[in-house]
Amino acid sequence: MRILRSLRSVQSRLASFTAVAVLSIGCMSSSANAQQREVPPPVPSTEVISLLERAGLSNADAALAVAAHEVYFERYRDFERAEVDRWLRSREGSFAGMLQGGGSAAEVEKDVTTRRRLIASAKQLDDQLASEIAAKLPAEKQQVADALRDALARRRASIVVRAFGGGFESRPFSLADFPDFATIAPEARAQVQPILAVYEQELTRLWDRALVLAIDRPLRIAELRANRGIAAPVMPAPAAEGEAAPALDQAAFEQYWRSLQDLRREASADADAARRKVKDFHRLTLAQLEAVLDANAARNVRRWMIREKYPLLHEKGTPEPLFAEAAELHDADKLDDAAWGSVEAERAAYDAEVHPIVDEVMKLSDADSNSGMIMFFEAGQQQSDKQAILERKSLVDARSVERMRAILGKPADEVTPPQVAQGGMSFTIDGGTIDLGEALGEAVTASVMIGFGDRNGEMIIVSGDEFSGGSFASMGYGGGDRRIAKAMSRADADALAKRLSISEAERVAFDAVFEDYALNGKNIEASFSPKSDDSAEDSPQVMFGAMRAMQGKLAELRGAIEAADASFFADLGVVCPTAMESGALAAAEQARARALATSGEAPSAATADIAEAFIAAEVSAEGRASALESVTAWEQEASPQFTSRAHELDAIARQQMQLENEMQIEMTHSTSAGVASQSTTMTVTGDNEKILEKMLTLEARQAALSVKAEKSNLAALGNICAALPEVDGTKLRRAWQRLAYPRVYDAGSSAEGIFVKALALRELSAEQRAAIEVMKSEYNEAVEALAGEFIARPAPARANLGDGSEGLNIVAMQTAERERKRLTADREELNQSAVRRLKETLGAELGAKVGDLPVKKKRSPMQFQIGG
Repeated sequence: MRILRSLRSVQSRLASFTAVAVLSIGCMSSSANAQQREVPPPVPSTEVISLLERAGLSNADAALAVAAHEVYFERYRDFERAEVDRWLRSREGSFAGMLQGGGSAAEVEKDVTTRRRLIASAKQLDDQLASEIAAKLPAEKQQVADALRDALARRRASIVVRAFGGGFESRPFSLADFPDFATIAPEARAQVQPILAVYEQELTRLWDRALVLAIDRPLRIAELRANRGIAAPVMPAPAAEGEAAPALDQAAFEQYWRSLQDLRREASADADAARRKVKDFHRLTLAQLEAVLDANAARNVRRWMIREKYPLLHEKGTPEPLFAEAAELHDADKLDDAAWGSVEAERAAYDAEVHPIVDEVMKLSDADSNSGMIMFFEAGQQQSDKQAILERKSLVDARSVERMRAILGKPADEVTPPQVAQGGMSFTIDGGTIDLGEALGEAVTASVMIGFGDRNGEMIIVSGDEFSGGSFASMGYGGGDRRIAKAMSRADADALAKRLSISEAERVAFDAVFEDYALNGKNIEASFSPKSDDSAEDSPQVMFGAMRAMQGKLAELRGAIEAADASFFADLGVVCPTAMESGALAAAEQARARALATSGEAPSAATADIAEAFIAAEVSAEGRASALESVTAWEQEASPQFTSRAHELDAIARQQMQLENEMQIEMTHSTSAGVASQSTTMTVTGDNEKILEKMLTLEARQAALSVKAEKSNLAALGNICAALPEVDGTKLRRAWQRLAYPRVYDAGSSAEGIFVKALALRELSAEQRAAIEVMKSEYNEAVEALAGEFIARPAPARANLGDGSEGLNIVAMQTAERERKRLTADREELNQSAVRRLKETLGAELGAKVGDLPVKKKRSPMQFQIGG
């Protein structure tokens, strides 16, 4: 089970205690330390322009900031490479696990001092950007630069404060960002603007205070730990082979954790209070705004704030859709005045009843210093209070829905109160239960943060940011298993027919053969579906989607699909004799075997198909002639290797499932206020420590198979590219990289489409067209160069993943992610710069015709799904 592996540590010789250590991180005397958030990254140009426009500049005036930002961005990158990276490298060996105790107060003070200096340097760079933009603005608009300076200060503080845990907001929320303030009545706007001006000034001051206390907290923790002589109990020596695991002094360790928890609370009191003041101030200002706005505008501001800051309150089952439907009917004259009056009365009554309840939940959520850290959730009275309040809200919602349905003439509907995830899934380790989040109904999602202690009593946070790049899966910490063999689809068949140059006469017979194959494949997949697993209820299992139940059947499923494929290609040989005689059918069958062997795997250097890249590269006739023999030889050698690797991975998956089922897994059920809940308990004790050791060995085998395949693939690619003319070699390597690293090229907001639109404009002059062609070529080369950086720069860090060194796999993952995120920001700036240059060449009228880059969607927290 991948969750189990997320609990592991390199101290796996004492896996049961290590699991306690990792899961008890919420009680650590620690702050949080995520490497890529040690110092905030440079602010993107799009964010600067957005901030300036919100502060009152026109789009044209805001564009004046572009040149200043380009200089700032490069200056900031130099600062990161010269100072930030050097400091982070010096700390890579600091991860010593929680059992090693913290560093001395002097060591922590040195770290804190360095962090203060780096953040001060970041502030100087941000302020310099604001000053350089101010120099371009007329005197009457200088206040805009001041507003930008304050906004950058809040952004900087929010990133750093969040890096120190506490589940703080991931970006600096501001009520001034409410998008509809510009549309409210002038007299209301005149009252709102002074409130917001004071609000943002005070918010900046509160953020600055929270930042200072967050940075200083590790030193406060280290000083208290030293003054009170708190040290971890002595670990027993590891057991010899064949001997029972050594006994732990459970009482001593429990006392140690209690002492750390008390110390953390005391050391964090000021920092937690500062964070709460920021949160409280949002709610205080909301009340001020509601007092001066009309009912509808006040309601919209409140709903927007809840959606942005308290997503658990933005659930299904409220009467809001019915209120919206009634408003549409009234506007269309389809709801009479009497009924509309009833709607308005219900609206007012519902608001009067539900707003105090929502205020209670917001206040409780803001008071929870660990909100957001679901993996280390500390259940207690506060959580029970929140659950009870949410259940009250559900009842209010249900009553209002019932009344609104009656007003609108709808039949009464059975309303099930929304299910709220609050406790539940737990791991019981040596008698202690740690809550991980409840699975209510078929599925529930929750933001995930996982923490690991470093030598200074700080915590390295692995959060949604790190999960986003797939790095967590690459560590063997979960999310990477999707290796389910699948039969060919209709799209696959069409591509195959095109590849084989099937004639119209042959196509009828080809389609008939494929229809038989498709039906066979569908039946095979259905027979292996988790729904058909009648034994699931007889064995203890924890279902994390369909993959969990399929894990032990991968080999059988693959074997059945391979047999179906073999029969399909044999039948094609009869109806497509030309492809059979030319050898094209045999090559296609090998290609299919390689595709099946890697079905469901994340693309990588271990799985990228050189022969497919050779086709996509469209090399010259000379290049094709010189490399075709080598590519064919690679196909013949690689196809059985790919299949053999797949079979080995299937066998490992089966062994993993068998080991997981040996764990003492217990399913429990309970009810709360009439709502059924389901929880899962795993016990990690005694002989199960040996099972963990076996699982780690299997993971090492998995990693070794991938490393071997990657090295073989890269060596073959290098040899083939070397035999090609230089231009063709570059084409092949780039085509292969697109297969191996598709996320590198998936910018999400690429400028390529806008260049295509521009070159399609009939109004272009010859000079414009020539200039745009040059820009497009330069842009494409820059993208390829950046892709090379994406592949090369994180590689040294990834080389350390899974090496068994204490904590280095965590640090290596975060280092690789830091590089990936920086390069992602670089790519976004490249896209923005390319489009700006293009539009300058086109002019305003033609520039409007090609459009803009897609607006980047606001990122949601990483979602961890339990169940279907």
